[in-house]
Amino acid sequence: MLTDLLKRLMLISVTGLLVTIISQPVKAQILSDSIVMRHIRKGIDYTYNLNFKDAHKEADEIRRMYPGHPVNFLFRAVIIYWENYPLTPSSSAGSDFEETLHQGIELCEKNYKVERDAEILLTDLSARGMLLLYYSDNGLSRKVIGMAGGTYHYLKHSFLYTSVSPDFYFFTGLYRYYREAYPEVHPIYKPVASLFPKGDKLQGIKDLEISSVKSVFLKADSYSFLTWIFTNFDKDPPRAIGYIKRLSELYPENYSYTVTYSKDLLMSKRFDDAEKLIRLISGKTTNRFLLAETDILNGNLIESKYKNMKSARESYEKGIRDLAAFGVIGNEYSALGYEGLSRICGSEGDQQGMKKNHRRAMDLSN
Repeated sequence: MLTDLLKRLMLISVTGLLVTIISQPVKAQILSDSIVMRHIRKGIDYTYNLNFKDAHKEADEIRRMYPGHPVNFLFRAVIIYWENYPLTPSSSAGSDFEETLHQGIELCEKNYKVERDAEILLTDLSARGMLLLYYSDNGLSRKVIGMAGGTYHYLKHSFLYTSVSPDFYFFTGLYRYYREAYPEVHPIYKPVASLFPKGDKLQGIKDLEISSVKSVFLKADSYSFLTWIFTNFDKDPPRAIGYIKRLSELYPENYSYTVTYSKDLLMSKRFDDAEKLIRLISGKTTNRFLLAETDILNGNLIESKYKNMKSARESYEKGIRDLAAFGVIGNEYSALGYEGLSRICGSEGDQQGMKKNHRRAMDLSN
């Protein structure tokens, strides 16, 4: 199953034009300002750990120090995203998020007319990445396609600036890894991939690991992609679990990462460890979306560990019902729920129910 994150990356790559990378002058104010970078690092950590009171304080301080800089729009959008997780287009916060990022991107583009400096490029790429993720998470494919080609125009320059900011390793890592890995798994894309400079899977992973340790803006995204790579491409679940474990430890109050950690433990049949986290999430968060995802995981736990098909069915069905309120963004876990129901029907000899639920899972996965 392709995640929306992976779709985003491919859309960035396959719709771009092959161009020659020309070195540009590097000028960075914020990136060389240790005081404001400390505020940014603290603010990002507060935000990802859902401490919004302190995150807003850091955002205000950054805005005071650098009024009018596009990084302020990016920071505000990150806070909006996590304050309203999961962010959906039907919400007022969704509109605010989208407008804020577009304002930041427009301001970056105005600065490009003067010079293409590292911090403006990083802000622009991060803002575009957040928008593309939001669009693809919510099934807004037209908007994804609309901005993907333009994003590649800036993505190609990230290779120039890894010595300026380790956050750029996130973008170089994604390109290097997926340029080789994606057409291997999906050969239909080989002709398109051949139009682009070759990548390097091992170097791509190294780049993402550097970003996961050293970056400011993209630390969490780096760990998330590394988790996905070793779960779905390199088929090394223990290594994948190592990354998501680290991410959940970095941001223990962000239970979206704990949910992913629980899912990977279940997929690796580490049922006792998964059960501890599932119980933790259920007792700590009030987020209806995360609780619905946890119901799906709990169904898998009950089915796999306790072999109680009646209780497992109830948990799957409850999770699927509750996720329906969130639209497309709930499809991944709803698909897991339907696959669970398909297995239960199969164990009960209900061939029609098994096939019907499997079809539903496949429809939601595509």
